[in-house]
Amino acid sequence: MFFIQNKLENYKISYSELPAGKHYFNFQIDDKFFSIFKESDIEKGEIFAEVEMIKSTKMLLLDIILKGYVNLQCDKCGDFFDFEIYLETKLKVDFGEVNSDLYDADDTITVSYNETDLTMDQHFYDYINLSIPIRKIHPKDINNKSTCNKESVKKLKELTHKDETISKTDPRWDALKSLLN
Repeated sequence: MFFIQNKLENYKISYSELPAGKHYFNFQIDDKFFSIFKESDIEKGEIFAEVEMIKSTKMLLLDIILKGYVNLQCDKCGDFFDFEIYLETKLKVDFGEVNSDLYDADDTITVSYNETDLTMDQHFYDYINLSIPIRKIHPKDINNKSTCNKESVKKLKELTHKDETISKTDPRWDALKSLLN
């Protein structure tokens, strides 16, 4: 059994020289990691990735645990908040003629026989983003009340008034609608 602590810049697992069996890897994901991905909405966070890899001659099986937080902007009030990340997932790596980073339904990728390393940065990034809900809202407190910035929410409500003239229809169009029936 091996335990390897990777450097912040290094999100690779060098598996070719490792004997068959279980191996453990730890990675730290921080602000520097998120700056690599220019299209990312995440700029800040701290996540620890624990990877247990079982190596055989035909494949690699990875059990991945991601735990920590990312800093997100609330869709309701615009303030930033820390969103807790906890994810357990599996990744199966088959060996083949060419690399294929396309996942299928079984979370399986193919790595060329010629490869010696498995780069994990894109996988970590994808898993983190899949852990984030589509609508990012401050979590509720212990009393089930919103923790959004009340002043921002109040100001947004004042600025978004409903124009009643938009909801009224032109009677000429109503007459044309009757032709559809």
